[in-house]
Amino acid sequence: MKTLICIFLFIFTTSLFAQTPPSKPPRAEPPPRPALAPTPEAPPEDMRVAEAEALEFVKIVAPFRTDQLRILKAADPGEYRHRILDILHQKRRLDLVRQTDPAQYESLVKETKLDQKSQNLSEQYRRARTQEEKTRIKTELTTLLNELFDIRERNKQGEIQHLEEELARLKGTMAERRKNKSQIVTSRMEELLDEETSLRW
Repeated sequence: MKTLICIFLFIFTTSLFAQTPPSKPPRAEPPPRPALAPTPEAPPEDMRVAEAEALEFVKIVAPFRTDQLRILKAADPGEYRHRILDILHQKRRLDLVRQTDPAQYESLVKETKLDQKSQNLSEQYRRARTQEEKTRIKTELTTLLNELFDIRERNKQGEIQHLEEELARLKGTMAERRKNKSQIVTSRMEELLDEETSLRW
């Protein structure tokens, strides 16, 4: 389980936050979808609770996104709602890691912070008006990206280690099952025939 959580987190550690407020006119919010139903895709709480939890996470990993989200909320409520739910899902995945591996959790949070900061610097660079300002931002971004690269490599190495441990465990399980094939087959037959057994298929 711990391994699967880490794998999914690496897939979803890309940015989920608003980059810039939309410049187009607000579009009509699509018809409500069951986004708050108790399914794996959505939280069972009402939207206000989900929003509060997501915004607290934003304050931790990307506080500079708070104003952008506030503007998005006014300009495009539907897109804002979807963005909030995406952020909340990322937070929940990280919370699962924290329960089983606090050190890995801290490392993933740090990676998320650095990734968001790098994107923020790129936005500042595009808005910069002087060459001096652009040079300063590029220097800061270079340092940050080097740090981000290192922490991502450490996280990937941790993922590889978890996968190797899981593979070793599965190999051991398979070897044990092969050794006990006859008993396991008999157990499954007894189970299918509603007979008592102490072994499992």
